[in-house]
Amino acid sequence: MKMILMGNLFLYCVVCFGQDKYTTNTWLLSQFRLDFKRHLHVVELGHRRQDSFLNNHRQSLFRYTWSYQANSKRTGFGGGIASFIHERKGPRGLETEIRPFLQVTQLFPLKNKQFQLRFRNEFRFFDGSTKDQNRMRLQVLFSHSLISEFNTKLVYLSEWFYICGNLKPWEWRGGISIQQKVSENWKIGAGYIYQNNESGGIRNIHIVQISGLYELLLK
Repeated sequence: MKMILMGNLFLYCVVCFGQDKYTTNTWLLSQFRLDFKRHLHVVELGHRRQDSFLNNHRQSLFRYTWSYQANSKRTGFGGGIASFIHERKGPRGLETEIRPFLQVTQLFPLKNKQFQLRFRNEFRFFDGSTKDQNRMRLQVLFSHSLISEFNTKLVYLSEWFYICGNLKPWEWRGGISIQQKVSENWKIGAGYIYQNNESGGIRNIHIVQISGLYELLLK
C-alpha cells in the first residue's frame, strides 16, 4: 500500500483575445492518492479565486476517482464524481454543478518518456437548470526528461471535448509546460495553454501559468 499527499498552487493569467477581456486566477489544489494493490483512490480538494484583487468569482472543488489497474498498472478502468460550487457577486449568487463520470486510462512507459491516453465520459448536472450535458473528453499527455541531470521535464497536453446535442459540440485545448524538481519534495513549473471554445461565448482563450507542487509519500 502506498499513500501520496500532494499540494499544488497555480497562479495564472487568462487572456481572451478578440474580447478585450482578461482575468487573473489563483488555484490551490490538494490531492490524496491511495494505491492499494490494484485499486487506486484519488481525493482532490480545490479552491480557485478569479480576479483575485476584485474578488468577483470563487470556485470550490471536490472530486473522488476510483480506478482498477490492470496490465501491470498500465491500464485503468473506473469512474468517480465531482462537485463544483461557484460563488459570484450579483444576482447569480451561488451555483452548484454535480459531475459523475466514467473513464479509461492507458499508460505507455518509455525510456525517459511517458505517453498517456485518457477517455472520460462525464455527465454535468447544473443546479436550477434543465440544460444538463453529456460531455466526452479525450486527453493525450506526453512527457519526457529534458535535462536528466537537473530533473527537468517537458510536458505536452492535448485534449478534445465533445458535448452531445450542442449545435457547436467541439472544444479543444493544448499546451506545453516545463517542470523542475528543486528538492526531494518540491517542484516548480511554468506553461502555456491555448483553448478553442466553439461552444462557449469566448472562442480563443490563452492561459499563461506558473505553479508549485509539494509531494509527500506516506508509507
